[in-house]
Amino acid sequence: MLQSWKQEYKCVYNKSNMNIPDSPTLVDYEIRSLGGTTTAFDTVPNKKTAVSMQARVIELSREVGRLRQEIKYYRTLVNEVLHPVLVIIEFHMNGLNSALQEFNAKIERAELQWRADQVT
Repeated sequence: MLQSWKQEYKCVYNKSNMNIPDSPTLVDYEIRSLGGTTTAFDTVPNKKTAVSMQARVIELSREVGRLRQEIKYYRTLVNEVLHPVLVIIEFHMNGLNSALQEFNAKIERAELQWRADQVT
């Protein structure tokens, strides 16, 4: 499933024309696959047609609602997924750093011992 998102993402992604809004990301495709929609799909350029002010207000109100849902989704993603993962990554990074420092100290001690053995 992820592979199909990547293929679709590559087809849609186009930075060569700067007048086009940013293309949908992999997260946008994930949301779409689950039956949702994001504003990234709503920003596809189309021909403007005359609409009444009342219809435009309704359209903008719906867009505001979708944007609020997107904000809620991204907040959840950051708070419930990314922050906990960051804590785990930092923990393991500190462990790796400590192991590396210990390893470097052992190498330095071994080199000093080797040099001392070479002198005698």
